[in-house]
Amino acid sequence: MEMDGRKPDLEQIVLRFSGRAAQLVREQNWHSSQQIQELADGNLELSLTLNSLDEIVRWILSWRKDCEVVSPANLRREVRSRSI
Repeated sequence: MEMDGRKPDLEQIVLRFSGRAAQLVREQNWHSSQQIQELADGNLELSLTLNSLDEIVRWILSWRKDCEVVSPANLRREVRSRSI
């Protein structure tokens, strides 16, 4: 909680993983809020609720082309700008 009693804004994040990354993500518990949705093409979507996007950017970039930010748009833009 913040000093004034308000909770920090929570960010709903959806990431799509493919290939070997999908298999590795499937096998781990990455965050207490995570939800995994299996997709018909063998990929998966990982949904998280976080109070900050700061640390997730580097983690996403570590997966390279095997991780796509589905939402939010501001996170997608940030990852694209850093991956060039």
